[in-house]
Amino acid sequence: MLSEVRNNLPVLLQNYGSRQVVLNEKLSYVIECQRDHLIALNGASQVYPILARLFEEKRILLPSITFGEYPRWFRAHSTYEDLDGISKPDIEQKLQQCDVAVFVNPNQPAGTTIDSEWILTLADAFTQTIFLVDESFIEFSEQPSLIPLLEHTPRSNVLILKSMSKSHGVP
Repeated sequence: MLSEVRNNLPVLLQNYGSRQVVLNEKLSYVIECQRDHLIALNGASQVYPILARLFEEKRILLPSITFGEYPRWFRAHSTYEDLDGISKPDIEQKLQQCDVAVFVNPNQPAGTTIDSEWILTLADAFTQTIFLVDESFIEFSEQPSLIPLLEHTPRSNVLILKSMSKSHGVP
C-alpha cells in the first residue's frame, strides 16, 4: 500500500477526486436512490446560498425555532411554531400563502419530529408549493426518511436535504 501511494502521489496531489457524476453514483448506493435524483455537495452548508438564489422571489415558510442557516439565508419568511410540536391546522392554513415550506425533521434545536407520511400528504394537496425537507438528523428519530417513499412515488415538489456528517461521519 505504501508503495502504491508513493508511486502515485504526484497524480493524487494534482488531480481532484471523482467527477460529479461518479460521486452522485457512489452516493446513490449509500442513500439507496437513483443517481439522477441527487446532487452531492461539499457539505450541506453549500446548499443554502444556492437555495437562497433559487427561492429569491418566493414566499418561504420556516419553523420558528430552527437551525440558524434557514432564517439567515431566507430573510423574508413567515413562520410556524415548533417549540413543543407543531399545529397541523396552523401549517395547513399558512401553506396557502407560501411558495416554499421548510420542514426540518427532526427539527434542531427543538428536537420535534413531523410524521413523514403527513408531509407527503401535504405535498400532494399543495402541488404548487415546494417542500424542502431537511433530514440531516432523520436517523436519530423514529420517523422514516422520505427518500425511499419518493423513490417509489416521485413528487416534483419535494426536495430532501441530507447531511452525511451527522449519520455517516462524512464531513
